[in-house]
Amino acid sequence: MSETKTHSSHKMHSSIIQFENHDQQIIEFHKLGLLGSVLSSIIHELNQPLTSMSMDSDYLTIISQDPAKMSTTQILEVGQGLQKDVQRSQKILDELRSFTQRNEKTEEVNLNSILNSCLTLTKERIRMNGITCKTKFQRQLPKIVTKKNDLQFALLNLILNSCNLLELFVTAEQEYEVRNFIPEIAFETSIQNFDPAAIQEYDLVLELSDNGLSLTSELSETLQKPYIMMKIGKRQLLSGLYLTKMLVEKNNGTFKFGNRKAQGFEGSVNFYEIRFHIKKP
Repeated sequence: MSETKTHSSHKMHSSIIQFENHDQQIIEFHKLGLLGSVLSSIIHELNQPLTSMSMDSDYLTIISQDPAKMSTTQILEVGQGLQKDVQRSQKILDELRSFTQRNEKTEEVNLNSILNSCLTLTKERIRMNGITCKTKFQRQLPKIVTKKNDLQFALLNLILNSCNLLELFVTAEQEYEVRNFIPEIAFETSIQNFDPAAIQEYDLVLELSDNGLSLTSELSETLQKPYIMMKIGKRQLLSGLYLTKMLVEKNNGTFKFGNRKAQGFEGSVNFYEIRFHIKKP
């Protein structure tokens, strides 16, 4: 009898491990897809400082041919420009390295900093599609103890999903020859539910909104499925919201999204909210 029970327990334990590994494999596939999606943006961001350094190098070559006209001021200015470009390149590479490293440890991170690193990697994707990007960050935002890598990918996934919906809507508008549409994505971080009587308890909240293709109930359901690729209309898309939901909930946060009436003008916007409830001992 005990052997049968032990065998059943072992079988159940194995099934749980296989299920967890399956979920982790899906997450890893999504992460690879996201990095591929922002690769062109990263290359463009790196190309700018490299082009600037090339121009500074050419200038140094020209003035070195006439040493009598060289001045310490000129050399100092060029040197400072080169240093600035090197620092910019290093920052982009550091952001990319942070994303590609698989780090399962928890650490104190700043939500604003994580969001800025994601925007660095998606800057060209946003600019290329004429998307207006607005940010409203809470100053001196308390740090949160979480897995940095998970949060990075959750936010990157969220940004790229909004870009997809905006691009789909722009395409639809062009087909119907509707003009004056300005694609927009907005970010806001805040502290909510702060109780002065209990200083150690509050919510850290990241809110994102876009005026792209409306999140209907059918589309919302599709975006939550664990697909690596999905077809919406005539387009094949990477991403969705599965990865964001999985990673936020894995790190004890809550994630919700939907569509609501926009303030200040007719129409509606898609909204997304990541919330972490902080309760310190």
